[in-house]
Amino acid sequence: MFKSMNDLIFRDVITKISKSGNEYTQVILSDPVNYETYEFFAVPNVVITAQKGSLVVVELLCSKNGYNISLSVQSVTSIK
Repeated sequence: MFKSMNDLIFRDVITKISKSGNEYTQVILSDPVNYETYEFFAVPNVVITAQKGSLVVVELLCSKNGYNISLSVQSVTSIK
């Protein structure tokens, strides 16, 4: 598991359905320093305790899929 080290802003969480009919969730984050937006897939039991627009700490779960490594959001919590 990995934790974010720099400031990130929680933008949104979106649940969609794939073409094959499977439901998946994406978490959208923004980097206020580099003005970049990141979209990560989330684990099925993702824990989000942050409000939209707040600075957050993100925990990412690393998994291997063949030769590729993917990162999925496990939790999003506000910085206190």
